[in-house]
Amino acid sequence: MLLTRSRPWRDVPPRSIAGPLRCMFVTTSMPVGGAETLLVNLMRHMDRKQFQPEVICLKEPGPLGQQVSGELPLHTDLLSSKWDLRVLPRLIRLFRDRRADVVVTVGAGDKMFWGRLAAHAAGVPVIASALHSTGWPDKV
Repeated sequence: MLLTRSRPWRDVPPRSIAGPLRCMFVTTSMPVGGAETLLVNLMRHMDRKQFQPEVICLKEPGPLGQQVSGELPLHTDLLSSKWDLRVLPRLIRLFRDRRADVVVTVGAGDKMFWGRLAAHAAGVPVIASALHSTGWPDKV
């Protein structure tokens, strides 16, 4: 029996050949908040020999996005409105052009929907989501 891939995944070459993993973090914007501050700290402490982080703000960068723009590649203004369907081909093209190895959507909503869908269509090998708040109480 011959198995074929049903998804357009691309293979990730060994790190010794390809260099650091290209990790793209997708969020709506980066205002000064808990999840955004945590994301900035995570990216700043990633070993650059192993990881190459990039930030995608679907809308404006916000204060923290502007702050990290001097340190990391920052992509902004991909989504002009809630109903802007052009965000999908924009993200697909960006993931392919940047040869993303990993896409991490940060939070729920538009970034999770568009980010995961575009990463899948672009053939990104690893797609993950980080939910920073569920709205559930901390205690029962």
